[in-house]
Amino acid sequence: MMARSSAELQARRESALPRVVACAFPVRAERAQGAEIWDTEGRGCIDFIGGMGALAVGHSHPQVVDAVRTQLHRFTIPPSAAFLMTGGYVRLAERIKSACV
Repeated sequence: MMARSSAELQARRESALPRVVACAFPVRAERAQGAEIWDTEGRGCIDFIGGMGALAVGHSHPQVVDAVRTQLHRFTIPPSAAFLMTGGYVRLAERIKSACV
């Protein structure tokens, strides 16, 4: 069941999760684009607490969305590098290595 408001989701959260799982802002994030994020009531704000990737390129950046879509067509979850090789894993390692040298 999808919560319709931040208050409804907060009440369900308090009932379902242990108190040790913290949440600084009792707001239900509905969508995000660029540096902005909106709640279910349509209130928007600048996202100063988003993940590092979102802060670097913004939410829903078209190139990131395209890359994720391409990846999902290949593997939903790529195999662990400890068990199988994938070209993307090796290419990423090469890029990181070349950037650090």
